[in-house]
Amino acid sequence: MLSLMIESKISLNRVTKYLLAEEVQRDFITRNNSLNTDTAIKVQNGNFYWLTEEEKQKKKEKEKEEKKEQGDDKIDDQQESVNITSHNAPYRLVLQDINVEIKKSSFVAILGEYISFIVNNFLILNSVGSGKSSFLYSLVGEMKYDATTPPAVELNGDVSFVTQQSWILNATVKDNIIFGNEFNEKKYQDAIKYSCLQSDLDILINKDETEIGEKGVNLSGGQKARVSLARALYRNSDIYLLDDPLR
Repeated sequence: MLSLMIESKISLNRVTKYLLAEEVQRDFITRNNSLNTDTAIKVQNGNFYWLTEEEKQKKKEKEKEEKKEQGDDKIDDQQESVNITSHNAPYRLVLQDINVEIKKSSFVAILGEYISFIVNNFLILNSVGSGKSSFLYSLVGEMKYDATTPPAVELNGDVSFVTQQSWILNATVKDNIIFGNEFNEKKYQDAIKYSCLQSDLDILINKDETEIGEKGVNLSGGQKARVSLARALYRNSDIYLLDDPLR
């Protein structure tokens, strides 16, 4: 009984944290499937930043103080988790003055330190911590921006994002790949083939029917990455964002 209560409390805390999380603002992203353009991705005035946990806490405390001064001590959960995009919010730009256009059917790699230009389909950045992952997150609306100078992101087609930290369901390998979509044998086999997952399936006891533990505990890092890639390939999107796929 005690263990059940502890597990229930942990689950409740997770659900609470999820429900009180900030709303993701994607109003600066334009999505369409126009055949009259050869542009796949276009970013204009790209200025994005992350907030640290300390900065988030400071903002919440400031909002509470402002409410008290206005004579309203009650702050509901929705107000408390307001999106932080005001001009006066404390932040340091991670991505600054990003203006880039990527054509359809292009294969673009992101390397280096500061995004400056594209050379032979290679977007120039630096090494660790230079903003490569942040650039990909900015394309799907996961980063903060200054509301006074909002960016403009155009995505022409469906997007699949394979993150650096693989997201794995506590389900079979097959279920992780199909991910609730209608099963198609050819698409499924192609996804396994092009993600180089077949050799991993061959060593699993029940092949693709092998149950994966929570957070992929019984898979290696590379195997989890390949399962995530296979899932993205099975979705058959127009645009693929791959964060550190060769790790």
